[in-house]
Amino acid sequence: MTLKALIFDVDGTLAESEAIHRTAFNLAFSEFGLTTDWDEATYINTHLKTAGGFERLIVAAKSDPQLAGVDLMALHWRKNELYIEMVKSGQLAMKRGVKRLIEAAKAEQIKVAVATTTSIENVATLINSNFSKDLYEVVDFVGAGDVVETKKPSPLIYNYVLDGLGLKLSEGLAIEDSDNGILASTGASLATLVVQSRFSPIEKPHVVGAYVKDLGDDQDRDLLISGPPLDGVVDLDYLRQVHLNGNRFSI
Repeated sequence: MTLKALIFDVDGTLAESEAIHRTAFNLAFSEFGLTTDWDEATYINTHLKTAGGFERLIVAAKSDPQLAGVDLMALHWRKNELYIEMVKSGQLAMKRGVKRLIEAAKAEQIKVAVATTTSIENVATLINSNFSKDLYEVVDFVGAGDVVETKKPSPLIYNYVLDGLGLKLSEGLAIEDSDNGILASTGASLATLVVQSRFSPIEKPHVVGAYVKDLGDDQDRDLLISGPPLDGVVDLDYLRQVHLNGNRFSI
């Protein structure tokens, strides 16, 4: 099996973006005259259990009378505008090693794709602000937002992305950070590298290709949590090994 594509999640994987999302939600609440405020602990332990920002609002509105009384679609639209403004202003950098790995993949003609529940506008803004390039100069295909009927943990988004790339499931490797994302990628039978995120603590048991603290930069060591031996940063050689071995390690 030859590794032909890296498929990245976005929030928590490309960037630790949930902090900006949470701030944008709270700013939008204030603009709509609400006193609702999502603190970090509640956001991590409750709201992030639901995939998708709009879906998050729908679930929250069931127990928050203030949210139940507003136009959630308009609220979510404004939240996304605020998020994009903050990302454009340079408040959100890629996680360590992400740019290095994407550039290495492109240099070796390995396709780079995105599979995410966030909107394509959010993905494009993040890419543009960090690479100073348009979205499709950096990635080959994007599966974002509502392009499939059911969001993660459903595996449909990964099937959609591999179809869009014209590749078999056995030719891709997913890079994820959350329970929902891992369930989606492994549910699609994709070898999966999991990157630790402070906003997405792993709470369910999974069998994955590897679990690392981050992708690493320069002379980093001690990045491995579970998986094949890793001496240094996560590079293409390591990802090829993870892809070849498949999902064998419990976390």
